Amino acid sequence: MILPFKNTGNANDRDISCELRFKNAPVKVIRTGNSVRISAFVKFTGDADSQFTDTVKSENPISVKKDTCPGETYAEVAANAIMNLWKGDFDVGGQSLNVETLIYSNNPSPNNVLKPFSADKKQKTLKIHIGAGDKGHLSSLPGALAMRSHEGIRIFGGILNNESVLKWSVKKSSSAIVIYDHIRSSKTGKMEFIGRNWFEQTAAHEFGHALGLGDAYNAGYRGGRWVGSLDGYYAPYCYQVEDENGNRNCVYVPDNDIMLQGEAHNHVSDNDIRMVLNAYKTGKVQLFPRGCKNIKDRRKVNKDIRE
Repeated sequence: MILPFKNTGNANDRDISCELRFKNAPVKVIRTGNSVRISAFVKFTGDADSQFTDTVKSENPISVKKDTCPGETYAEVAANAIMNLWKGDFDVGGQSLNVETLIYSNNPSPNNVLKPFSADKKQKTLKIHIGAGDKGHLSSLPGALAMRSHEGIRIFGGILNNESVLKWSVKKSSSAIVIYDHIRSSKTGKMEFIGRNWFEQTAAHEFGHALGLGDAYNAGYRGGRWVGSLDGYYAPYCYQVEDENGNRNCVYVPDNDIMLQGEAHNHVSDNDIRMVLNAYKTGKVQLFPRGCKNIKDRRKVNKDIRE
C-alpha cells in the first residue's frame, strides 16, 4: 500500500512537506495515523442556492430525511451526499482507516450544512455548477448526447479518446463539475427529473473525479467509439495491485461502487480509498483497469484486457 504520508505508528506523525505541497489545494487529503480527513473548499454556482425540488420522493435518501431538513438548497443536498458517502471505516492494505469528509463553502446554507471559510485569495476552490429545471442544459440534448453530469476534459485527450481526457492535479483538483437534475428520456424524448437518489449519487460520483479517480463504468474514453459514448470497458470486479513491498493483492470493485454509473451505485469501496491515497501520493489520476464490455461479465475477468 502506498501511503500519502509517513506513518510511523504515531498518530501525531505527518509528512509536513506533503501537506505544504497542496496547502491551498481545493481538495485536501490529510492522513494522520489511521485517520484520513478529506477537506473540500467548494464554490457552488448556477442554481445551487435554490431550494431543492424533491418532486420524486426517495425511500432511502443518501443525505437526510426530507422532513428533518426543510428548505434544503441544491448545494446542501449535494454536500450532504458527498460527506455521507465519502466517510466511514475502510480496510486499505490490511490497515483499518477511518475517513471523514468535510465540505467548506461560503454559499448560503439555511440548514448549516456547509461550513464557511475565510476568503483567502490563495485558497483555490472546486467549482460545482448545478443546473436545475428542464431547459437550457446539456441534459436536454437529444439521444446519446444528453448528459446528466460532466466535468472538465482535456481537448487533446478527447480527440485521442483515451484516459488522457481526464483533467486532474493535486494543486487544482478537477475542472468545474456540472450536475443537472433533469435529463431527456431516451424512451419518451421528454425531460424528466432524475430523482433525489440519482442526484445524490451523481454528486458523490463526480466528487470521486475531484479526488483523482477515473470511471469504472463503460465510458467512451475507456475503449469506446468516442469520448461521449457508453460502449467502453467496465472495470473488472476483482483485480490485483502491487504494494510498495512488491506483494500482489486482490482489490474489488463491487457492483454498487460509486465510480460505476447509475442510481444504485452509491458505495465507496476500500479500493476507492486506496486509489484516492495513491492519487495524492503520486499526483496522478488513478485509473481502473479495462475488464469487459458487458457489465454481467465483470466477475469473469481479473486484469486489464490490454495486458
